[in-house]
Amino acid sequence: MDDKECRESALKNLCDSQKQCLDILREQLTTKTNENAVLHDRVQHLQKQSVNKSENKSKETTNFLRLSQLFEKKIEEFQCNSKSEQVLLELQKMKAFQEQLSSQLKTLQAKNNSLEQENVKLKRELKIQQKGTEPHTRKKRRFQKYGANFKMQEGSEEDVCSDEDDIQGLDEAENIRDEVIKLDVGGDVFLTSLSTLRKAGGFLRARFCGDWKQQRQSDGSYFIDRDPHLFELVMKYIRTGEFEWDEMPGAQLKRLKLEAEFFNLGNLADCLNDRLAPEPDLSWIDDNCELRGIRDIPGSLISFITAKRISWNSSVKFDTPPGYRWASMAELMTNYEKSKHNIQRCSNDQPVYPAWGVEGLGWSRYTKDGMKRLFFVFSDTVSTLTFIPSGKNLVSTSKVWKTFDETQEYCEQRGLNFRHCQIKGNAILRGFGGIVCIRDEDTE
Repeated sequence: MDDKECRESALKNLCDSQKQCLDILREQLTTKTNENAVLHDRVQHLQKQSVNKSENKSKETTNFLRLSQLFEKKIEEFQCNSKSEQVLLELQKMKAFQEQLSSQLKTLQAKNNSLEQENVKLKRELKIQQKGTEPHTRKKRRFQKYGANFKMQEGSEEDVCSDEDDIQGLDEAENIRDEVIKLDVGGDVFLTSLSTLRKAGGFLRARFCGDWKQQRQSDGSYFIDRDPHLFELVMKYIRTGEFEWDEMPGAQLKRLKLEAEFFNLGNLADCLNDRLAPEPDLSWIDDNCELRGIRDIPGSLISFITAKRISWNSSVKFDTPPGYRWASMAELMTNYEKSKHNIQRCSNDQPVYPAWGVEGLGWSRYTKDGMKRLFFVFSDTVSTLTFIPSGKNLVSTSKVWKTFDETQEYCEQRGLNFRHCQIKGNAILRGFGGIVCIRDEDTE
């Protein structure tokens, strides 16, 4: 049997099946007709009880009978139409093809979701690798707002990133064209571009991402409840990155700092903190020497700053030069353990002392200006009661610090008169030399 005969046989079988279905439908229609007749009798009975109800029921019955007659007529027309079977066959084929396409679409969507997840995973791994190769990153600062007090918090280790990375995907996801934005800040109107606001980062960028257009007022502006005069300065900084600092009084700088913290503008807040920081009082440093009173230890970030005074107690605090900070005992030991081999290499295995005999400081052994100097103290010496002797060799395998209780023994070993290096409790009465510092990495 060739293909043509097969198709004719299949078509014939399909027609027979359709005829059987039509016979079944006809029987069901006959049953419904009988039921409708019974219903019609019931309607007539109810018509006697209520004229209104009987009219409604008779209309519904009449409509149903008309629909039944119309359906029976359509069945007869369908049977008489020789092309109906062919149309039905084509419809079945189209339905099967549609189901096949739906199945393929679901498969493609599943593959697409899998690829998107893999893409996100690869981006995350790439970002981690890039962070690992960066020589230096700063911790992002986050600000608490919504109140009279503003407090700066340092981010966690997971927050080590730039502000641009925080909302990097928002612009790409929204794909919004640049447009002019009308801002109502405390009653004053400012016009700027969407790209400028997003470039600013922080509060402004977050405000104009996502469903930001839903926050628009009736006049098309976006309200921000802040001081308009200070906001004008904020916008100037966002646009140019510069300020005429010298023309701004200190009180205005302080108010502007609050605005910078509210808008989460970290760079601006840092600049204002630097401007508002008081000038350090460095008059205590014994700078009447070639090294200006600062002894940087080669091969490390450790420094010793000599003082003019020979006594010290817990009430005496010292400002440090830019790039230096007064180190605690733990900070000094951590840095020393990392750099002690570098110190040894840089010195060619020669002794390295904090100040003992350093000509650039004007010291002759333990003596400066006719006074014995022994104690270089930490920022927490008040609690740890520890110090570094000015004559301690830093190219050494032993510990570099001493306790106050070891002072007399140390003086006896070095041939010093203990009366010139007197201590009482946590105070140094005589023999104070200076403080132990750690330099910033970018300080030369």
